Amino acid sequence: MMVSCTDIEPLLSDYADGIADERARRIVERHVQLCTRCRQRVQAAHQVAQQLRRLPLLPAGVSSRAARFKRRLEARATRDPWRLEHYPFFVSALLASLLILITLLALFYLGI
Repeated sequence: MMVSCTDIEPLLSDYADGIADERARRIVERHVQLCTRCRQRVQAAHQVAQQLRRLPLLPAGVSSRAARFKRRLEARATRDPWRLEHYPFFVSALLASLLILITLLALFYLGI
C-alpha cells in the first residue's frame, strides 16, 4: 500500500535535513521511489537545507542587540505621551498660549 503525498508531506523536511527517525526515513524513501512530485520536493528541500548550512552564523551578541533594540522600540511606542521628557515642551506651549491670550485681551481692552 502506497502512502499518500499528504501523509508524506510533514515528513519531507526532517527527511531532507537528515533528522527523520528510521521509520519515517523508510516511509519517505519508499514513497519517493514511486512519486516524482515528492521526489522533486525532497530534492528541493535538501538543496535548501544545504544552502542554509552554508550560511555564516551571526556573530555573538548580534541577536541580543537586536532583541534589546526591539524592546526599546516597543517601550517607546507604548509610553505615555505626557511623560516627563515632553514636560518642557508642554510648559513652553502653555506659556506661549497664555502670552497670546493676555496680548489679545489687552488689545481688546484697549480697543485696538
